[in-house]
Amino acid sequence: AEVPAESAPGSTWIAARNFDVIPNVPNWNDWSVRLAATYDLTGDGKTAIKASAGKYVASQAAGYAQTFNGMNGATQSRTWNDADRNGTILDAAGNIETNEVIGGTSNFGQITVRPDPNLARGYNWEYSAQLQREVMPRTSVTVGFYHRDFYNLQIVDNQNLTAADWASFPIATPTDSRLPLSGQAFPLYTLNATKVGIATDNLYTYSTQNSSSYNGFEVSANLRRDRVLVFGGVTVDRLVTSGCDGSTTLDVGARGASARDNPNSLRFCEVTLATSGQPAGVFRTTVKASAAYSFPYDIQLSGSFSSIPGPGVRADYTVTSAIAGRPIIGSTTGAASTVANLVEPNSLFLDYQNRLDLRAGKTFRFNRTRVQGFMDVFNVLNAGTVLSVNQTYGANPATNAWLAPLTIMDGRYVRFGLQLNF
Repeated sequence: AEVPAESAPGSTWIAARNFDVIPNVPNWNDWSVRLAATYDLTGDGKTAIKASAGKYVASQAAGYAQTFNGMNGATQSRTWNDADRNGTILDAAGNIETNEVIGGTSNFGQITVRPDPNLARGYNWEYSAQLQREVMPRTSVTVGFYHRDFYNLQIVDNQNLTAADWASFPIATPTDSRLPLSGQAFPLYTLNATKVGIATDNLYTYSTQNSSSYNGFEVSANLRRDRVLVFGGVTVDRLVTSGCDGSTTLDVGARGASARDNPNSLRFCEVTLATSGQPAGVFRTTVKASAAYSFPYDIQLSGSFSSIPGPGVRADYTVTSAIAGRPIIGSTTGAASTVANLVEPNSLFLDYQNRLDLRAGKTFRFNRTRVQGFMDVFNVLNAGTVLSVNQTYGANPATNAWLAPLTIMDGRYVRFGLQLNF
């Protein structure tokens, strides 16, 4: 794919624009591999050892080229200061008084992100090993291990900013018993005033230092008898990440994309082994089970249960100049604040999401036609588990809504249905 050459005339708020063609976005030649093997351990077809390995490249559709299109729609807010008190932004001759327009960046409407010509494609290797055993007729147990490693993770780096453009100052975590790091001091960074208003030049590239690794263990059982079907499993997994060399998103704005151009991004950028001094990526346990039983007279009863770990919680704290007790510049637009997460990853979670659903049904047969009536009961236990919370930590204790529930699990409800097969 390529971005064609484009141009647009100037207007009141933007100069004429001319963009050259950007070829080969992207132009990759990659290979993938799939390997798998199975071995009959006991020779009777009841015990199997399975292993697989595969390389998977990251998907990249036409939207990737669209990212670098200079004609993408863009908006920008600016402040008007009526310096001459004439009640209008226009002077007596009808011209815009540009000296009354405050803010904005010098490259508004221009291309602010460009591809690294040497950008390597992201990919991951996946490995699995399983031991499967038939413990009795139509009943099997499987134990498995799964591992994934991700490489060439894509990042964005503002070429007009470096970590040296920021100055450190100390800030204290608010005293709050709900915060694991309550009262502890940590460093934040303010931008050099000479960098306010500079153009954004984001390079879309990749990191050889960032990493992501997944490990998962699973035990499952499967039973199939004349009238009974049961399946269940327990999964214990962990994701270990390191993102200290850059962000993986283009939505970075003027605040800077990564530790390369904003050292504030170094805070909690690594969730890896405990020996690094950072919190270890914790193992989370997921339980799922389902069962069905067919009674005489074509009556069926089935159900499913799941217990899923609750998501991790952040505490995004907006630090203003008033809170810091000193001037703060948080971005190239001159924002007088910066945002810090007060909660270490994997240190605070919402409750497990436990849910039980049931179905009862009856089938009626008329020659080649079958009619099934059924009743579903969702969330039988009527759990009111909180699914998401407000993750903004307010500076005013009287109005701080941090951890206030935003969504909860749907309450118990019943559904009736009819299914016709012919």
